[in-house]
Amino acid sequence: MLDAPPGRIGAFTVPTISVAAQIEFKQMYPIWMPERPRRPKDADDLARLRAAVPPAGED
Repeated sequence: MLDAPPGRIGAFTVPTISVAAQIEFKQMYPIWMPERPRRPKDADDLARLRAAVPPAGED
């Protein structure tokens, strides 16, 4: 999951989660944890994440 290039927070180098992994996690969480309610925020997050990724073949 931490397959994106490292990020930085001040002087620290930190692992980051790729956009693709974030999308997968947001999509699958309701399946992995069906007892948790779906939140409108999650749909908004998915829309933002998908907008950040170029369509296949356009990168």
